[in-house]
Amino acid sequence: MDKIASAKQQQRRRAAQKSFAGRRKAEVVLRVMNGEDAHDVAEAMGVSVTEIETWRREFVIAGERRMGELPLGLLERCFSPFERLVPLASLVSVALAVFLFVQGQHRDREAREREAGRAREQRVTESFNALDDKYIDYVKLCLEHPELDVFDIPIPHAASPSPEVRRREGMMFAILISVLERSYLMYRDQTDPFKREQWAGWEAYIVKWLERPNFVEEWQRTKKEFDADFARYMDALIARKRP
Repeated sequence: MDKIASAKQQQRRRAAQKSFAGRRKAEVVLRVMNGEDAHDVAEAMGVSVTEIETWRREFVIAGERRMGELPLGLLERCFSPFERLVPLASLVSVALAVFLFVQGQHRDREAREREAGRAREQRVTESFNALDDKYIDYVKLCLEHPELDVFDIPIPHAASPSPEVRRREGMMFAILISVLERSYLMYRDQTDPFKREQWAGWEAYIVKWLERPNFVEEWQRTKKEFDADFARYMDALIARKRP
């Protein structure tokens, strides 16, 4: 009986040593597969680089053989402890690495999109404020020169304005047309909902000004000084109003 017990103990020790050897090899190979330098791992584990490469080839071959030969339901039962540990650990490690990589790429893409969205919103806000400031400056000039017929509400003239008044009105309209041109370039033919809404308001404002004879007269005199597309747009609106 003692001999039998001793033989069983020796068998269990050999199995434990074999399992430990398998775990040790798996640890070494997985460290290299996860990106660690093979020479550093070999030095730390007390093995040679050649041994590591041999183990890696054995793991791959064993994993491919078992995966190809056995039905999926029998894999866990048929793998030896050593083979079960290494191929599955390798597959889990690779799958996890792929998952984390894809997840990281997705997070990075979302972060870039959020940053780009914030940048677009900032540019739109800055452009809107700049154009709004230009229009406010024009209104301030109108307040400073109430005798000129250059504000939204026309001034009924009992007599034709003098050449000096026309000259000063032309100077004011040059400022106004520049503001309208900027609104056209900023908001015309835009897909952004905010810009489309802004353009609808500016276009209504332009149409209103084109009902003013003194404004149209100044436009016809100076239109070659402005953007060609804007000039064609303005002329098309004027032509549409003609009987």
